[in-house]
Amino acid sequence: MSERLCQILSLKRRAINVPISGIGQVEARARFKVNATVSSRVYDFSIGMDFLVLQRVISELPSANLPVAHWKIPKDIQLADPNFNSSNQVDLLIGAEHFYRFLFEREIKRMKLGPGLPMLINSVFSVEKKPLWSREEQDFERHFVKTFSRTEDGRYVVRLPKHVNFEQMLGNSREMSLSRFRKQESQLERKPDMRLQYNAFMQEYLDLEHMKEISEDVIQKEVSSESTKKEYYLPHRAVLKESSTTTKVRIVFDGSACTDTGYSLNDALLKGPIIQDELPSLLIRSVSMKLH
Repeated sequence: MSERLCQILSLKRRAINVPISGIGQVEARARFKVNATVSSRVYDFSIGMDFLVLQRVISELPSANLPVAHWKIPKDIQLADPNFNSSNQVDLLIGAEHFYRFLFEREIKRMKLGPGLPMLINSVFSVEKKPLWSREEQDFERHFVKTFSRTEDGRYVVRLPKHVNFEQMLGNSREMSLSRFRKQESQLERKPDMRLQYNAFMQEYLDLEHMKEISEDVIQKEVSSESTKKEYYLPHRAVLKESSTTTKVRIVFDGSACTDTGYSLNDALLKGPIIQDELPSLLIRSVSMKLH
């Protein structure tokens, strides 16, 4: 780190005496060391590092201003340094041991700008353009925009994003769901405390109107109606987690259970695009938090 930047940031110094050798055996000595946090301006990433303080880190880079008007840099890419072509003083030099912490994935993504030109590398400091969504993901997005609404009490409501072959894919699930239900009832008979918590959970779902009771007569009437093409029963099970400090019993609804066609409810619904951060970036964020 340059002496100039150290003073601007008012960093606390620690006295050291470290020799530094460069090209041509040119040697300098660092008399101070500081700790600073490096953050990305385009991404939620930061990391603490130790820096040796020198009067001057390196000569200006580039050595002269570069004409880049003919470089084909995509407009939807955020560069780590938008003014990279302007000759400026270098105030910070990060060691190569940190390089892989700045990458999103193990495989380095490169973008060639042309013969004899620099190469762009995707990192936490420069973000590549958003990948195109698949046809299914685009259909999902259109479905959401078309069908979502908000109730007077603030709840968001959206219809299930059915696959174009939903009716053909989704088969009968009544017998499978009943079989699982009877097995669970048998288990709950032997665990009265768990049954109480299970009943409380289901009652809460009724109170919140997440579900409603349907009589057998209504079911039979709907099944026999020509206007009703398909019925579906969603199996569920109670899961006990003794280590939980709040609700020890939770209910898991199994949308991946296959019907008699071999397809599940999940299979028969459109899959939307991934909108949360990728796992590597979440891990990087976790590591940076621990370092602090």
